[in-house]
Amino acid sequence: MDDPSLEVLQREIAAHRISALQNTPVDLVRLDSPTSAGRSCFLLKLNPLGFRVISSKPDEIGREWLGATVEARIGLSDTQTLVQRGVVVDISSNIPGTLEAAVRTIHQEYRRVPPLERRRQVRWMCSDEFHPSGVASNPAKANDFILFRVLDISPSGMRLLTSLRNNFIVRGMRLDVIVSFPMVSQITVRLTIQNVSFISRNDKEYLAIGAQIEGMTNQQSSVIAQYMAQFGDVDSLREFRDSGFAPFGISEAIEYSVVRTEADYREVLNLRHLAYLADNKIAKSAKVNDVADIHDSRARILMCKYRGKTIATARLTFHEIGDVTEHEEFIAWTSEFPRRDESVEVTRACTHPDFRRTGLFFALIRYVVITATQAGRSWVVTSSTEDLVPMYRFVGLSEVGITYNHPDLNDLKHVVLVANMYDALSGRSVGPTAWNQVWRDAFPYMSPNAVAQDALAKARIALYRSLGPLVGAVGSAVMKLKLGLRAFFK
Repeated sequence: MDDPSLEVLQREIAAHRISALQNTPVDLVRLDSPTSAGRSCFLLKLNPLGFRVISSKPDEIGREWLGATVEARIGLSDTQTLVQRGVVVDISSNIPGTLEAAVRTIHQEYRRVPPLERRRQVRWMCSDEFHPSGVASNPAKANDFILFRVLDISPSGMRLLTSLRNNFIVRGMRLDVIVSFPMVSQITVRLTIQNVSFISRNDKEYLAIGAQIEGMTNQQSSVIAQYMAQFGDVDSLREFRDSGFAPFGISEAIEYSVVRTEADYREVLNLRHLAYLADNKIAKSAKVNDVADIHDSRARILMCKYRGKTIATARLTFHEIGDVTEHEEFIAWTSEFPRRDESVEVTRACTHPDFRRTGLFFALIRYVVITATQAGRSWVVTSSTEDLVPMYRFVGLSEVGITYNHPDLNDLKHVVLVANMYDALSGRSVGPTAWNQVWRDAFPYMSPNAVAQDALAKARIALYRSLGPLVGAVGSAVMKLKLGLRAFFK
């Protein structure tokens, strides 16, 4: 990635689909065993959240590696090695004589901008491995394009890196650009050039551009915030939010975040283990690492924290057209389902037993909705045990008439549900109580044309908003009563 060319741009945008580094040699080292020698593997897939490797020596990597912290040294060339650290979430053998290991990335190295380069505002560095990429029309030449990478981001602008061929860029110039944020979404913004300089990287000269974002919308801010919260060098989400980004400002009582570190991921595994034991979804002899699986290596994992304690979590996977979904392990993806690239798949949603019937379920679903909405997905696909189906119906999901038994969750029967988020946001598929408890906070993150703004939709939304203070309290009480009666007579 020494040259920000079209090939680089395409590869970065498609990084989460299939790695351009496929079949690259990998040296896999188990860090919790200092005497362990590296295992020679080959890279299968790489994305910003994890990677998969394959070994032709299955006797060297066994089930005891599950849950271990590993370091992968990926040989990009004779002179460059990419180092990724993570937790082994799945061990499988799909091809005879080989073994595959899926790893959730839990540590990334970042280089902060020196204080003198921060100028008037704090800046956050983007991921070294998965920089956001962009393209803009060349204002000085027809049918020509400017390709660039985003190095760092501030509350009002970006610092870009581009080729010296674009030396016609000067201060005051305006560019209409499309910026793609890996594993999140893309945005279209107008940039005003503030400064231009020459910098050297890897013995090559580049053009560094400081640009201000004109009229950044709430949706654009949210997309940037999602990427930076997951992949940037953001030490404190509170600091990030207080600077002007507000990606998860739903409730003051709960802190919303995503899994970024090994400690975060292990907290999620502990919560899953605790919740599944309480619901008899796993055997009492099951270990914490048994609730991890291969999908953790490519999904965004959400966390809800209360006073520093993780009390709810859910796993979101943003698929592309050619991907195989998690549900396709059990069922066929028929016409009842939306297109894979237009939906977000939600699995492994669970809440702490001590915090149930407190409205936490709605907070978690609200967080899922906002995250999916920011990514521009119009459908949610999930599944649930039969006892929770009424809750999902209440918030706008509906059954597609398909069920399956989940082998990893005590073979319990699961009901598949879907929801069109645009229908719910406009109030067509939900009542005022559910709209105010789940969908209201996601409404500002929608693009103006995403929800049909006919007279009926506008009147309905205005009515739902006016009923918010009343239905919020009454609806929650009624729903709790219904669930209590259902449990009593079950």
